[in-house]
Amino acid sequence: MEFIELAKLAGAVAVPVVAVAGLFYQMMAHALKPFRDDIAELRKEVHQIDVRLARVEEAVKNPA
Repeated sequence: MEFIELAKLAGAVAVPVVAVAGLFYQMMAHALKPFRDDIAELRKEVHQIDVRLARVEEAVKNPA
């Protein structure tokens, strides 16, 4: 098999593989969207708690 034939075969195989991978990615992204939304909300809550903790630590370090 010559190089040009091998390149054509690789191109012919690559297109369906990329298409299937793209469809799989879209399916998984759609299926995982609720989890991403929950994680974003959880990060906001954790950040709020972290800010409150920092304020408490500063109040303890520097009493009025």
